Amino acid sequence: QNLGFEQSAPMYIDGIYYGRARTQRLGFLDIDRIEFLKGPQPTFLGKNAIAGAINVATRRPGNEFSGEVEFSYEPVTNERTAFGATSIPIGDNWATRFAVRYRKSEGYITNTTTGRKEPEIEDLLGRVVVTGDLSDQLKLTAIGYFGNNNDHGRNNQPIICLPNFRRDLSDAVGEPCTFDRIKSSRGVIPAAAETARPDLYTDDDGGPFYNRLRSTGGTLLLDYEFGNGVTLSSVSGFYQYKN
Repeated sequence: QNLGFEQSAPMYIDGIYYGRARTQRLGFLDIDRIEFLKGPQPTFLGKNAIAGAINVATRRPGNEFSGEVEFSYEPVTNERTAFGATSIPIGDNWATRFAVRYRKSEGYITNTTTGRKEPEIEDLLGRVVVTGDLSDQLKLTAIGYFGNNNDHGRNNQPIICLPNFRRDLSDAVGEPCTFDRIKSSRGVIPAAAETARPDLYTDDDGGPFYNRLRSTGGTLLLDYEFGNGVTLSSVSGFYQYKN
């Protein structure tokens, strides 16, 4: 959960190091395969893969025109998802692929104090891939992408029980903690709790909890074939995220 720490088993997307787990909350888009690599991997993947790595490869455009569209609906959280992708050949040796994904959900937890469904989630992801031959031996793959994630509300409801903790509510609640799976909480808190400790249920501005995560980046892959099964590959990339 620490935003400053990097993972000991990090994720790589198309060979680029994504060391902060927060960037992965944007979700996945148009994936070809996911590889789980055990043990230290810095020899092949580089930075900080001391306990293994998760290597994600995205899909590439094909040699023929193609497209796909997918819609899904989940009734419990009222989640709607739409995905679309298309591959377009450009001449004999070049092709491009566009992919976009949108998701919106009302939330999977009922806040028993406010009665709201939380967290409300909205995602928008996109990627464009261009592949081609710069020469008979040199192949290029260029990738650009963006992602935006908005969360309204908490993904948990903290309930404070005896013995006293830093944010004790026992005086306001007057009830012991019990497990209540119907209300998706760990206790029964009356409305007086929100009056006694409003900071538990709102942000610093008095509104509901809110989080926005944005990310953009690009990747350039170059493969030079010397023949006899020998290929020299170059992997360059840049990404930034703001949370």
